[in-house]
Amino acid sequence: VNGKAYVGNSEATNAWYVYDPTLNSWNTCANFPGPQRNFSSIFSLNNKIYLGTGITFNYTTMYNDLWCYDPQLNTWSAKANFPASVRYCTQGFSVNGKGYIGLGYSSATTNNFDEIYEYDDVTNSWTQAPSFLGSALPSHPSKAQRFIWLISFVWLIWFIWFI
Repeated sequence: VNGKAYVGNSEATNAWYVYDPTLNSWNTCANFPGPQRNFSSIFSLNNKIYLGTGITFNYTTMYNDLWCYDPQLNTWSAKANFPASVRYCTQGFSVNGKGYIGLGYSSATTNNFDEIYEYDDVTNSWTQAPSFLGSALPSHPSKAQRFIWLISFVWLIWFIWFI
């Protein structure tokens, strides 16, 4: 965001950091206020960072929340929850002024998901986007499955970008 890299949400801390390549230095940011987690998704939109979904480090609690970090104000705020069932290992990306989170896995149901949801930061709302073209992926895909996923993901990006 704005030529800087933001890193955080590691296993044992809610600390976040920003790297400024112009100054070649790291600084601290406001701590993430949500629960610590693994396997969350991140996307950026309008110079802000969004983090959502995930699971606790002991794999007991999954999340469907969404948080927004504003680098200009150095603050976090809760946003509309991801509308689908709780999950982790989701994929996040942004295209054409919208954020997307989708796919993922649920240890509660042992389901791999293929749906994608679009986030609108102006209305703070979610809409279901076209489902992932490929089949839902297992939590530890083989090389062949990862290749098929990559091709399908590229198709999805193209579809969202040009349609």
